[in-house]
Amino acid sequence: MQEFVECENYKTFKENLENFCEDTKQLENEISDQSYIRIHINEHEKDENYFQKELNERKEKIVLDEIALKDLKQLLEVIKTIKKSLHEICKLNDRYLLTSKTKFNQDVELIMTHFQPSTSQQQSSKKLKKNHQYSSTNFGAFKFPLEIHPTKRKINPEMISSIKKLDMNHLTADIIEQPQTARTAESKNGIEIEEKYKGKTLKQSTDILNSSSKLKPRRRSRSMASEISIIITTPKLKGIEMYYETLKQWNQAQSLNIIYDSSQRAFNKNEFTHLITNKSSLFFIFQTQSDLFGFYFGSSISSFDKYLSDDHHFIFTLQTSLSNIPTRWFPTAKRSKYILNVPLNSSPILLRVNYKGCLVIGYPDIEASEVLDIGSSYKNLKSDSFIGRNFSKFSIKNIIILQSQN
Repeated sequence: MQEFVECENYKTFKENLENFCEDTKQLENEISDQSYIRIHINEHEKDENYFQKELNERKEKIVLDEIALKDLKQLLEVIKTIKKSLHEICKLNDRYLLTSKTKFNQDVELIMTHFQPSTSQQQSSKKLKKNHQYSSTNFGAFKFPLEIHPTKRKINPEMISSIKKLDMNHLTADIIEQPQTARTAESKNGIEIEEKYKGKTLKQSTDILNSSSKLKPRRRSRSMASEISIIITTPKLKGIEMYYETLKQWNQAQSLNIIYDSSQRAFNKNEFTHLITNKSSLFFIFQTQSDLFGFYFGSSISSFDKYLSDDHHFIFTLQTSLSNIPTRWFPTAKRSKYILNVPLNSSPILLRVNYKGCLVIGYPDIEASEVLDIGSSYKNLKSDSFIGRNFSKFSIKNIIILQSQN
């Protein structure tokens, strides 16, 4: 009986032991699973910490960029304000120069009226004695005006740049020759007025008047003033033919051919684009009231409405109100890729030279043209030194396109 009990106890113990072993194995498996899970959790935590750090850095960078953008916007507003102020200053300066020009014109007109003697003056001139001497301020019927009043005459805006360079010593006084009379033909001892004044400046003409006043004039010589007409003239633009050698030297060309001249017919955009399509080595020359300037484009114009590049491009002036010496400028390294853009027919702009700091050309006598800080795109060029029209609109009178042949 005792042996039976021990046997039963042994079986029970064995079963318990087996159960314990199974529980142990199951516990080991659970521990192993938990370790695996813990490892993955740690890895995810590391990744999360890494990305969180990178995310924080990017957030800080975004904050700094927003601050910089805000500063740039404020700077842009300041620049706009300065630009507006400078524009107003230029307008005031132009108005002042315009007023000076009008005063000068009226002064000349007033002087010319005194060269026509009245009836009473003609009658009084008969009573002059032979020994009468003329003073330098009273030559014949001429008297300098005591006051100069502003005039309401309007001047073409194209003349403003010429007004800036107005100089009494560079204005010529041309004499309109009158039919020879018996009196002027016999004045061998007098002064040959016509020959004296030809090609002289206004200052030189005045000196001649003063010197002639010291001579003893003949009777009725006061009426001589009525036979003299002085006309103030400004220099005219010279033809582009005289600049052909300079243009050929710049491009090392053998010859130049005119492929387009807007003065020959009414301007047509389709005709213009057709004539320059797939053409290369072109000189574009623009003429205003007082300027002759342009640019050279060596590459082929193969497409429109997008910027074309050219390694041989330059802009130039032939004759302006600032200088009569032909000069050219090459683009800076940063501005050498985007040179020429010819928009399609829907655009009011005929063509645009360079991207930032550019020359915008409108249709001749239809759309306004403009120079926009062009000095920033070309070497050794100040924007005001090109044609003196920086940030101001003007009208193109004529467009000439020359093609060079090597």
